[in-house]
Amino acid sequence: MQIISAFFNQFHSLSISIQQRIEENCATIYFERNDNIDIIGKTPEHFLLIKSGVVKSIYQVSNRLIITGFKGPGDALFHVSSLFDDTVAREGFKVVNQVEAIVLPYKVIQEIHSRYPEFLIHLLKLVDIKLLDLRRHAQMLSETADRRIFSCAKYFSHILADIPKQQLCQFLCISRTTFYFYGKILYPN
Repeated sequence: MQIISAFFNQFHSLSISIQQRIEENCATIYFERNDNIDIIGKTPEHFLLIKSGVVKSIYQVSNRLIITGFKGPGDALFHVSSLFDDTVAREGFKVVNQVEAIVLPYKVIQEIHSRYPEFLIHLLKLVDIKLLDLRRHAQMLSETADRRIFSCAKYFSHILADIPKQQLCQFLCISRTTFYFYGKILYPN
């Protein structure tokens, strides 16, 4: 299960003791289409690194669910607050198509952080990734409809074919008609 250690090593080298602690506590888990990985209002249990499949992140505003992003192979799914403490999720994750992921319990991450203060560098990088995702989504939404579609296609190029077009429309806050008008350029067939 060196996949999660390799993920963290791309930020900054992990000590052997941290790598061993991570590897001892990783497991592989599978999710089917439409499964909820983390539910809004529940306390999440695991940090996930996606090996295959696509997941959407959702946020609830009043009675409406908003799609806030998509993640695919090589991407991490996590809740920033859960990296440091057990807290209720304000964001949920739902499987778009079958997912295989490596999981690491948040309790282990929290224990590693308390035992090895240098691990904070890695946790702060995860916070940075989350902020970058939010900024990218806000940037997309500030653009015209055609630019939203092209920005989305560029950023999600590795998983674009696996994301249902209706969900892309929801994510981009555009109508299906607008998407199909401009989408003909992206999806000529």
